[in-house]
Amino acid sequence: RELLIGWRTPFSCGFQVSRYDVRVSKEDPSMGSAVFLLGSEANAEDCRIHVKDLEPHTAYYFQVRAESSVGLSQWSEVSPPIRTTCAVPSACEDLRVIENVFKSISLDWISPESNGLPISAFVVRWAECAMMEPELGRVEVPGDDNTQKGAKILCKVTGVKPGARVFFDCAAKSDAGLGPFCKSTHEVVAAFGPPPRPDPPHVGTRTSASFLVVIEDTPDELRAAASRYELRYDFKPNFPEPIHCGDMRQAESASDPRSRRFEFPLTGLTACGPYFFSVRAHNSVGCSAWSDPSLAQLLRCESPPQMSAPLLVEAQSSSSLLIEYTPPASLGTTMGGGLVEYELRYSRSRRALETSEGNESLLRVSSRGTAASTTEA
Repeated sequence: RELLIGWRTPFSCGFQVSRYDVRVSKEDPSMGSAVFLLGSEANAEDCRIHVKDLEPHTAYYFQVRAESSVGLSQWSEVSPPIRTTCAVPSACEDLRVIENVFKSISLDWISPESNGLPISAFVVRWAECAMMEPELGRVEVPGDDNTQKGAKILCKVTGVKPGARVFFDCAAKSDAGLGPFCKSTHEVVAAFGPPPRPDPPHVGTRTSASFLVVIEDTPDELRAAASRYELRYDFKPNFPEPIHCGDMRQAESASDPRSRRFEFPLTGLTACGPYFFSVRAHNSVGCSAWSDPSLAQLLRCESPPQMSAPLLVEAQSSSSLLIEYTPPASLGTTMGGGLVEYELRYSRSRRALETSEGNESLLRVSSRGTAASTTEA
């Protein structure tokens, strides 16, 4: 952008030159568009002038004339073209972060003055401090001959580790070299991702009417840790009509200190099964997909509990009694198996019913029924 122009001292017939006038024309040897640079400020002793604020990689033509006490001389011949050197591009402006999502940070900025040569690329770099030391990475965005000053340039950076705290800056590059880097952005925390799809849960303990459903996880350094797990179950592995149970609670730390354990006590179950369980994880970013179904799970089947005594309804005849039994609503479900039938036995001896002695002589009557319904025999 600067030139130092000089000339020889002219023959002045003994009169002292008091000043020189210099005019310049850009890319025009005819001097039809020439302009004066400086008048009496041109150095009359050194025969040179320092010309500033020129355009890079541009040809300029010069003429000079002298003035003495007699008057002004004619303009000199037009100089050969004097070309300014190529300069690196100026600094980019208005660098901003416009999007920060998992594994991707998008930025934009304003293209600077190219200073004579086309901008071939833009360099974006990032580091943990605004001084960019040490540098963590950089990417290049290709430019072209049509990249004009003031154009908005976009860039998507994908090499930043999620959760990292970084600063960005950028610079333009041409065949003349890499220009100065612009002012860095504010600190950016690279976004974490949603939780990954969890493994299927498993059953820790089971009873005749409950399951303790368990999921263990190890937080992923590339994603924010799951803050909660949601549980659902169905009687088919494709979950056509899932029953949502809500959030699992975090329990004491698991055997692996890096892992976390979440549990859900699912109680009050009546059907024997099979049951299929699935979970999904949630964090501050979003939620994962539902896990694959667990293995088929069955409630523990137990023997029916001790029942209350049946009741005599009436003596229908000298050889007939009507006996009635009304079981509680939970009978047949608390032990985890379907109720098959009721069995009635009787004897003339109370002792024979209370002990195992003489069981082979007891009479038995079977009658099918359902829980909470009256069965008669």
